[in-house]
Amino acid sequence: MFKLSRQTILLMILLTGAGISWWVMSLTEPDLDAFTASKEGPDYFMDNFITAKLSNTGKPLHRLNAERLTHYPQQKYSDVVKPLVTFYDEDSSVWTATANLGKVLGDGKEVQLIDDVNIVSPGTPATKITINTRDLHIVPDKNFAETKNTVVLQQNQNTVTATGMQAYFAVGNIEFKSDVRGWYVQ
Repeated sequence: MFKLSRQTILLMILLTGAGISWWVMSLTEPDLDAFTASKEGPDYFMDNFITAKLSNTGKPLHRLNAERLTHYPQQKYSDVVKPLVTFYDEDSSVWTATANLGKVLGDGKEVQLIDDVNIVSPGTPATKITINTRDLHIVPDKNFAETKNTVVLQQNQNTVTATGMQAYFAVGNIEFKSDVRGWYVQ
C-alpha cells in the first residue's frame, strides 16, 4: 500500500487551497472604485493657480487667482481660498474683487465670494472706489456682481452704505437696492 508522510499530506492541502483561492480570485474582477477618489470628495486640487478668459482678439476679459482650489465633481463646484477676481474694461482699466473664501460654480460661469469681500475700482487715490460686503455673487462673462447684504462704499473721504447692490463693472455702474445713506466730506 502507498503511504504518504505528514509533510506530503500538508503540502498537498496547502497546494489545493492555493489553487482554489487562485481560481476564486480569477472569477471576480477587481473593484476599481476602491482605488479612485470618493464620489463625494474632491478629485483634484491646485495651489497658487491663475485662470483667465480672453476675447476673440486676445484681450483679457476676466481672471481668477487663488491660493488653493479644491474641485468636487459630484457637487459641480470648486472651493477657493483667498480668491482674487479681476475684471478688465475695454479701455484696460481694472476692477478687482477679493475675499477670504469662494466657490466657483459649474464650469466657472458663476463665482461666489464669501467672507470679507473687498471690491476696488480703477482710478487715482481721489477717484478710486472701495466697496466692502460680506458676500458677492459674480457672473464673470457679464462683468456683473450682486449682493443682498450690507455694502459700504468709500471714495476718498465720502461714504455710502446700503443694503443690496448690483455692479456692472464694464460700464462702472453701481446700483444700491435699499436703505441708502451717504456722507459727503468737502
